Amino acid sequence: MTNTDRILRALRTSGVPLDDDELARTCGIRPRQQVNQICRRLEAQGLVQRIVGGDGKIVNVLRDAFEGRCLCGCGEPTDRNYRPGHDARHASQVGRDIAEMGHPESEEVERLLRSLPSDALRAKASRIANSRRVGTAATRATSVTSPSDGAMESGLPTAAGSSHEQRRAEAAMLRVLGARLGVTLAPRRLGHPSGAAVQIDGTSPDLDVLVECWAHQGKAKVAQKYKLVNDATKLAWIAKALDRPPARLILCVSDELAVAHLRGRSWQGAAIRELGVELEVVDLPADLVGVLWAAQKRQYR
Repeated sequence: MTNTDRILRALRTSGVPLDDDELARTCGIRPRQQVNQICRRLEAQGLVQRIVGGDGKIVNVLRDAFEGRCLCGCGEPTDRNYRPGHDARHASQVGRDIAEMGHPESEEVERLLRSLPSDALRAKASRIANSRRVGTAATRATSVTSPSDGAMESGLPTAAGSSHEQRRAEAAMLRVLGARLGVTLAPRRLGHPSGAAVQIDGTSPDLDVLVECWAHQGKAKVAQKYKLVNDATKLAWIAKALDRPPARLILCVSDELAVAHLRGRSWQGAAIRELGVELEVVDLPADLVGVLWAAQKRQYR
């Protein structure tokens, strides 16, 4: 039996995707680089799909067993890593997330970059992150707007649909909640054995805590109530795919009024509790609360 036959047999019998190291151990192939070469050849032949796994490593799965889902997180089916054009969208989103973190050498940045399946996309994300940092620095240096304006951060009006303020608030919420729990929380993209992947707003380094944030002031509108259920479902779904179940799944909000409808007998509240998802409310600084109110008014949220 050839090494190629051993790898194909291991993938058929495993029931889960295997990375190159796992295949090398399972098949007894040395050096490990042989496995990488064989799997790349099998991918070129259309027999194997190489995708990003839950820990950011590339895993291998037989193509006839692969239910392809776009890695950008949109959930649309595809027989490759991405739907057309979604690779650039994914790289752009990763670049924006890294720029907002402001810690270019951190482990969380490395995890975000590893969520992209190629060096070219990782380089694109890095360029976008660096460009946004430079642009932000220039905007701050030339800003003619007072902090009380809230809805603008430079001399130019913010686009009506921009969610920059919410992303800024969510980063602050993660810091507050992390301090409360005694853990560091940072965005992380997690892969699922099905091939789908989701972006989680905040995770602890050991994945013992998963958090989705909603930066919103005031009562939730009808459509927004379903967003919370959707976020809770995402947390519960990806948690089941992890090697070790997380100790806590949390929906973090910035205003008690935003989740008031979940405290009573609503089916949404009952569903979230049954999924094992908790609610945590954190207080934001007054100036950031003002920014959120102004943004919501602009966005009609």
